[in-house]
This record gives sequence, C-alpha cells and structure tokens, in this order.
Amino acid sequence: MNIYQKLAEARQKLKEAGLKQSGNNKGVGYKYFDLSDILPHTTKLEKELGLLSVVSFSDDEGTLTLYNTEDSNEKIVFTSPLRGAELRGCHPVQNLGAAETYVRRYLYLLAYEIVETEALDMQQGEQPQGTRSKTVQAVEAAVEEERRKKQEYSKARKIQDLIKGTEIQAEEITQWIENNLGARKKVNDLSDEEFNKLYSALERAIREDVA
Repeated sequence: MNIYQKLAEARQKLKEAGLKQSGNNKGVGYKYFDLSDILPHTTKLEKELGLLSVVSFSDDEGTLTLYNTEDSNEKIVFTSPLRGAELRGCHPVQNLGAAETYVRRYLYLLAYEIVETEALDMQQGEQPQGTRSKTVQAVEAAVEEERRKKQEYSKARKIQDLIKGTEIQAEEITQWIENNLGARKKVNDLSDEEFNKLYSALERAIREDVA
C-alpha cells in the first residue's frame, strides 16, 4: 500500500476502535481527547501498517510528518500554528511545553481525523434559537483570535519582506506611523486602511531610493 492507502486504513481502524475521551475542561464543560487516549492506538496502528509519525516545532508552527516506512520518499505533512501559552505561576519553558503539547494533540486529531464528538454535539440539538453554549462561544472566540493573530502576523511579515535589503530601519517606520497616523502604534495594531497607507509610503520611498 502507498502512504495514502495506509493512512486511510489507519483512520478507519481508529474510528472502529471507539476512542474514549479522558480530558475534561470543567471551565466550559466538555470532554476532549488527551494524548494518552490517542498515542497508544496510533503507535500500534503505525507499527502494523508501516507508518511513522514525527512531530517537530519551529518558532511559529508545529509539524507532524507521516512517513511510509517501506518507502521513505513517501510522506504527508500536517501543520498547525504555534502560539504561546500563559499559565499562572509557570516558567516560560513550562508555558512553551504546554503550547507544544496542545499543538501536538491537535496535529494527531488533524492527521487521523479524530473528531471530539461531545464538544461538537453541544453546538447542536436542543438549545433555544439565538443562544449558544459556553463551549461554542469559547470555540468561536478561539477561532476569531487565531484569525486575528494570523492577520496581524501577515502585516508584520509583509513589511519585513518589503524593506528587506533596503536601508529602511524599524525606527523610521515607527516615526512615520506617529507622524502620519497621529499615534505611536506597532505595525500589528494598524487597521487595514492605515497599513495600506504605510505600505504604499514605503514602496514610494524604495522606488525613490532606487531611482
């Protein structure tokens, strides 16, 4: 079997295994799959089918690479953004570990299409029209926050890419924002309209320098 056939087989067998959720988020009232619920099953299946999953992290994302052990050229890559955790009373390294553990769990859910049914079920059914459970609200808030962070990150990255190789310094950009937008803001805090003004101004400055 090629790697896609093996992964399809593994997903089917996991569904038939009837995984149990041992994680319990008391704050918003739903259960979830902990890594200890998932890894014993995936490790066994990978050994049986000739697969190997390897998780790695960069500064901004986690990656799960699934290899075909019978053909090392065959692989499937799954990624997820890595965001910092801020747990009270914890050392930064502990916060990093917490974030990596969460992303690692999510990568396995993604790769093997494991659905946390109880959390999803709470979004449906007998809720009065116009109301949402705390779980749904928490999920929606998390999705919106992730969308916002991705958007902000892309703004900063666009500016970095634009000025790369030029003599424009970050301090000059900060000063331009203060002089032209009336406030001392970071690039990530700019509205889309303000960002477009900044980007256009930098493009003009770069063209003038080249000319």
